Amino acid sequence: MEKILMLHGLNHDQMGKGEGSVHGAVTMDDLDQLVEKTAAALGVEVDSYQNNEETEVIRRIETAEAEHYAGILFNPADWMDTGSGIAEALAKLMIPVMEIHISNVDKRADRTNVIAPSVTGLLTGFGVKVYSYGLRILVAEIRKE
Repeated sequence: MEKILMLHGLNHDQMGKGEGSVHGAVTMDDLDQLVEKTAAALGVEVDSYQNNEETEVIRRIETAEAEHYAGILFNPADWMDTGSGIAEALAKLMIPVMEIHISNVDKRADRTNVIAPSVTGLLTGFGVKVYSYGLRILVAEIRKE
């Protein structure tokens, strides 16, 4: 059974909390449950990880292959603009990485994605479905389907 590492982005632990939340009432736990349901249907195992310290996320990326992960599903959130260290760590991997974003980040002219050049694929703008779709695409890539 393939193992997938699900990396949540900056402040995803605060999703759905408080008024004015960008993605409404959806929480990180809701997203993890969606990913787990999809993972069960695909016959893969998913470990979820979130940390607001960029250096800790980089450490997790750097150990992914040694921990026998077959791929990474990653929503970098605001690290999309600022995560050059994360991008460098991702670029060194020999496993596929699927970057996902709930909203279509390309619609915002003030954003620059420093992560995208270091990942295998990018899926944006389909709401929370990007978690399920992204996992399906990642698993197909891993299995060479």
